[in-house]
Amino acid sequence: MAENDFDVVIIGSGPGGYVAAIRAAQLGMKTACVEAAELGGVCNNVGCIPTKAMLESAKYAHEVGNLTEFGVSVGDVKLDIGAAAKRSKKVADTGARGIAYLFKKNGVEWIQGWGRLAGGGKVVVALKAGGERVLQAKNIIVGTGSRAKSLPFLKIDRDRVWSSDEAVFPKTAPASLAIIGAGAVGMEFADVYNSFGTRVSIIEALERVLPMEDKDVSPVVEKAYKKRGIEIFAGARLEKADIEKSSVKLAVTLKDGKSKTIEAERVLMAVGRAPIIEDIGLEAAGVVVERGFIVTNEKLQTNVAGIYAIGDVTKPPLWAHKASHEGIAAVEIIAGNGDVSVERERASQNQRRDRRIYQSYPRQKIRRTFGSAHRRRERQRADRRIRRRAASRNDG
Repeated sequence: MAENDFDVVIIGSGPGGYVAAIRAAQLGMKTACVEAAELGGVCNNVGCIPTKAMLESAKYAHEVGNLTEFGVSVGDVKLDIGAAAKRSKKVADTGARGIAYLFKKNGVEWIQGWGRLAGGGKVVVALKAGGERVLQAKNIIVGTGSRAKSLPFLKIDRDRVWSSDEAVFPKTAPASLAIIGAGAVGMEFADVYNSFGTRVSIIEALERVLPMEDKDVSPVVEKAYKKRGIEIFAGARLEKADIEKSSVKLAVTLKDGKSKTIEAERVLMAVGRAPIIEDIGLEAAGVVVERGFIVTNEKLQTNVAGIYAIGDVTKPPLWAHKASHEGIAAVEIIAGNGDVSVERERASQNQRRDRRIYQSYPRQKIRRTFGSAHRRRERQRADRRIRRRAASRNDG
């Protein structure tokens, strides 16, 4: 096989792309993975992994002021979010190096550059080092992931208005931070920045924080955050934003109809993510897109023979483990290892099962558990019961 000819070319090295690449190589296929940035995609480099590292640092920053009652005196405390960010970056870099090692071990070629479909099984790569390389592939998997959304009147500029990419590696903590969106991303960063001394305000258009989670969670989390001094405005509508030299002024209509101006040094946009489908050659290859997502069938195939799509570019939910699962399924289908299309649904089936188990647990008991003085102990007991019931159902 010629140098630029491959059995499988994967565009994107996120949780879907790199897992698919490794599996394809393990199945004996000549495989290349095209990635312009670091290996691991958003999840490993600026998303899930470094965010959790920052949350670990925030835990210690938050607790250090309460250690005296446990008999631990630490003297003068200096909080340095920049140091925490450096540690977080090291964690992410370790993950990227691990993926590079697995690529080398399994014989996956990492082509550093921006890949575009060109039709006829071709992928044109604008190389990071300069120049161009044209790949010919029997099969192509598109796994380019997603990016943070902006609002029409408030665009992410990476200076005054951040996405999670900027928020995860700050050099210093801003004096104040307004977070637009109270989903998982917004609430996690509220925890981090509040722990390092930033005055945090959260604006959520829907009626409660964490609107995509179980409704019993929302009041518990909101109460805990407010106790820490975090302002929360749920059911509020952001009307206007003025970016000034040293701050951003947000005009907000509150739930009761009153108007309020929130001024913050920085704004974090946490209103969701959009698939990366621009400038990757979808039109040139004739791949159909609907409502911003690549259309695939139950076997992850697009309308163009030999082109597959996985992860965030296909359809919600935009989850890392979903992308990994789809990456493996796509490669197994390419390899002809039976009809594994049903495997794509396994993760969502497991989630539905776990939700049924949770919902079968008495709600009044849950409310008492989370509201009592012994909530931590009772929560652990409840979790153990749920896990045991889940295990027994799996065994059955």
